[in-house]
Amino acid sequence: MRTLLGTAALLIAASTTTPAFAAVRMVNPHTAFPSQQSAMQRFANPNALQKLLYVGDNANNQISVFSLKGKHPSTKPIYVISSGLFGPQGLTTDRHGNLWVTNLYGNTVLEYAPGALTPSFGLTNNINSPTDVKVDAAGNVYVANSPGLGSQSYILKFPAGSTTPSSVWFTPYGNEIISSLALLNPTNPAATSIYAAAYIVNPSTLLATGYILSCYPGSSNQCVQINPTTFGQTGGILVEQSPGGAKPFQYSVVDQYVPGIDTFTNQQMSGQTVTGGTPQMIALTSSKKDMFVADQFYGRVTEYSWPSGTVLNQFYPATGNSRTIIIGVAVSPAGTYF
Repeated sequence: MRTLLGTAALLIAASTTTPAFAAVRMVNPHTAFPSQQSAMQRFANPNALQKLLYVGDNANNQISVFSLKGKHPSTKPIYVISSGLFGPQGLTTDRHGNLWVTNLYGNTVLEYAPGALTPSFGLTNNINSPTDVKVDAAGNVYVANSPGLGSQSYILKFPAGSTTPSSVWFTPYGNEIISSLALLNPTNPAATSIYAAAYIVNPSTLLATGYILSCYPGSSNQCVQINPTTFGQTGGILVEQSPGGAKPFQYSVVDQYVPGIDTFTNQQMSGQTVTGGTPQMIALTSSKKDMFVADQFYGRVTEYSWPSGTVLNQFYPATGNSRTIIIGVAVSPAGTYF
């Protein structure tokens, strides 16, 4: 059992109730939203569109966007997304560079085209306190839901382009909060499996115990615990196993007790990157050489060389006040494996 260092996500999830689902208007992003068209014109260069860092601010309901182009990327936002956001929590990008965001307070998952200021697609069906989202190569969307104390968390799969989930996986324990998701073999949807970082908090002591869960499509609607040890409160997770098994199975998970990132190879501890602060979500570039870590305590995202852990850059979101809650982070193009 480890001491709980950050309770924002838990307290938010615990206070939510099952929503009366409202439809999200579906529109063609290229014919609507004049402000979106101007944003696309400003970033018409494909190279600029492909090298972006997204930083979610849960407290200010906005996402700051940074350019990663060049050897010295700008640490000031090039634009800010606020339309449709209500407690942005999990962020990810798909193979086309679209940004996906979970709204923890709004019980929605929204898609934004590269450079867009407004969403073009949304999911609400059976979504309750969504904490993270991932998209595989075929466009299938996976959403983690953590309704809070007294409820069982679950993961939904939405087929590409569909607003109705086709599969659901539940956590093995009640009162378990899913902090993040990762996909193994996301380029092969028939073999894609889901991994989740999760934790349980004792309400009377505020002690957190973290786990790694695996969920195998087609085999069961129940996730199983796989990690050989327990963590404190978890944050982001990455998984890897190269095709054909040339590399051993490996995963890295944020442990807020350290605070840092613990890496396991074949379920044995093989490395640890200490970050300080309160690390949350993590993202990796397609080169697999740069990792971005959201830090709630310092209100920033730090870029590290991976796996050495050397600090390269720090990015601070745009904000109109001093209070920020930095949890979600995503890059484009994203690393499929780390």
